[in-house]
Amino acid sequence: MLAILAPAGVLAQPAGAPGGGLPGGTVLPRPAGSAAAETPGAAPGRRGLTLDEALRLALAHNLPLQAKEREMRAVQANEVTAGLIPNPTLSPGVSNAFTPNLGPPQYQLTVSQPIELSGKRQRRIESAQAGSRAAGFDLEDLRRLLTLQVKQAFTAILVARATAEQTQLNLKTLDELERLQRLRAEKGDLSELDLLRIQQQRFQFESDAADARQALRLAKVTLRQAIGQDAFEEDFDVSGTFALSEVQVPREALFRQAETRRADLKSAQAALEKARADNRLAQAYAVPNIAPVVGLCWADNNSCYGFAVGFSIDLPLFNRNQGEIQRTALDAERVGALTSFALTQTRADVDAALSQLDSARVKLTALREVYVPKATEIRARVELAYRRGAASLLEFLDAERTYRAMTLAYIGSQGTYDAAVYQLEAAVGGPLP
Repeated sequence: MLAILAPAGVLAQPAGAPGGGLPGGTVLPRPAGSAAAETPGAAPGRRGLTLDEALRLALAHNLPLQAKEREMRAVQANEVTAGLIPNPTLSPGVSNAFTPNLGPPQYQLTVSQPIELSGKRQRRIESAQAGSRAAGFDLEDLRRLLTLQVKQAFTAILVARATAEQTQLNLKTLDELERLQRLRAEKGDLSELDLLRIQQQRFQFESDAADARQALRLAKVTLRQAIGQDAFEEDFDVSGTFALSEVQVPREALFRQAETRRADLKSAQAALEKARADNRLAQAYAVPNIAPVVGLCWADNNSCYGFAVGFSIDLPLFNRNQGEIQRTALDAERVGALTSFALTQTRADVDAALSQLDSARVKLTALREVYVPKATEIRARVELAYRRGAASLLEFLDAERTYRAMTLAYIGSQGTYDAAVYQLEAAVGGPLP
C-alpha cells in the first residue's frame, strides 16, 4: 500500500507576518481548492489558460495527433479492400478469322468467376480488423502521451512563474538591505567591504531571476508546441495552482489498472491478433481457388451455335504458399515476444513512477515540515540580531542564502510532486482511482 498525502501548499504564517506567506514577503503557491482562483503573477483583468483548457486545445489542435487520426482512417480503409469479392473475368475470342478455307469465322465469349475457398475473405477481414484495432490503440496511446506532455509543461510554467516571483521578492529584500547599508556606509557606520559583499550576493539573486524567466519562456514554448502553434496567441498566461493530489492506491491495484487500460499494451495485443490472423490467411491461400466458366460460341453463317460450362482450378503441385506460412508464423512468434515485453515494460513503468512519486513526497514533506520553517526562523533571528549588531554581515548573508535555497527548492519540489503524479497517471493509462 502506497499512501501519499497531499502536502500543504503554504507554510504556517507566523504571527505578524503580512500577506499569508513566509516572513520577509515570501509567497509560496497554494494547493488546489484554495480560495485563490487565479495564479499569482497573472496580468490584471486577464484570464489565463487553465489546465483543462490546455488539454482540450491540445487534443483538438495537436498536429501529430491529427496525422495519427488520418493514419488510423487509412488503416481502416483496408477493411473495405479485405471484404471485396474477386471480379469476374470476361474472355472474348475468334477463330478462323484469317483462314477462310477452314470455314466461316467462329466467335467465343466466356465468363469465369473465381470463388475463394478455405475462408480467405473472412481471414482477410479478420486481419484488417485487427490492424484497425491496433491503429486505434496507437492513437489512444498518443493521446495518453500528449496529455502527460501538456500536464508536465503546464506544471513547469507554474514552477517557473512561482520561482520568478520568489526571486523578485528576494531581490527586493536584498535591494532594501543594500539601500540601508549604503546609507550606513556613507555615514561611516559600515565598511565598503561589507557593502561590496552585499552587492556580490546580489549577482546570485539576479541569476536566479534570469534563470526563472528563461525557464518560464521555455515552458511556455513547450506547452504551445504541444497544443499547436495556431491554437492561441503567443503571449499567453496560465491560470492554476499546484494540484498536490492525494494518492492512496495499492501497488497491485495500479498494476491491474495499467494492464487493462494502457493503450500501448492493447495495441501490442491487437498486433499479436493480426499476426496470427495473417498466419491463418497464409494457410488459407495454400488452398487454390476454383473458377466456374460459362461460354457461348457462334459463326457468321449461323451454322454453329454452342454453349459450354466448366471450371478452372490451379493445381498446387509446387507452390502451396509455404514461404508465406513460415514467415507469418515466425512473425507471430516475434510479435508475441514483443507483447510479453510490453506487459513487463508496463509493470516497470508503474514501479518507476511509484518510486519517483515516493521520492518526491519525501522531499516535499521534509522541505515543508522541517527545512523551510527552520531556514525561515534562522533568517528572521539572524536578521534581527544583525540589525541589533549582535550578528555579522557574513552570518546574515549566509542565512539569506540558505533561506533562498530552501524556498526555491520547496517551489521546485511541488512541481516535481505534481509531475510524478502525472507520470503515474500515464503509467497506469488514466486517472488514478
